[in-house]
Amino acid sequence: MTESNVASRYAQALYEITPVELRVKTNEVLKSLTEAFDHEEIKSFLLNPKTPLETKQTLIRSLKLGTPIEQFLLLVMERRRDFLLAAIYREFIALLHAEQNKVVAKVTSAIALNNKQLDELATTLTTTTGKTVMVTTTVDEEIWGGMIVEMDGKVIDASLAHSINQLKQRLLAN
Repeated sequence: MTESNVASRYAQALYEITPVELRVKTNEVLKSLTEAFDHEEIKSFLLNPKTPLETKQTLIRSLKLGTPIEQFLLLVMERRRDFLLAAIYREFIALLHAEQNKVVAKVTSAIALNNKQLDELATTLTTTTGKTVMVTTTVDEEIWGGMIVEMDGKVIDASLAHSINQLKQRLLAN
């Protein structure tokens, strides 16, 4: 079983055992823990096979996270799946967004988009999908113009670089 599948199963289990009213808080806790794991000192301590399980469990208990997240994290540590925490978080947030009828659109543009453009794009995508769309942006000058939108496993490439490449392919085919 791949790490992605394992993370998905753990996230699904946590999602199912978490009461609806605690899911947003659980998501926030997972996000904070994932960000903490990004610090090299913490990561090396928790992922070090020489760090005793009891020490890791004591650390988790000292955070007083409450049920079910604390019990879940203790299980993850016991099963030596702590290296999957970031992937579990990504899967959990996807489940939460699905429940809330939300979707994240990753937008790549050649120049930074201003707030008005972002609002218009979010409104258009929300109208098109019927879901609340949260837009994240990156700038990549190599697309020359236009934008690339990644959402719900689909890619809409409306970049100038892509259009020119398609035109080139059609000209070479004839």
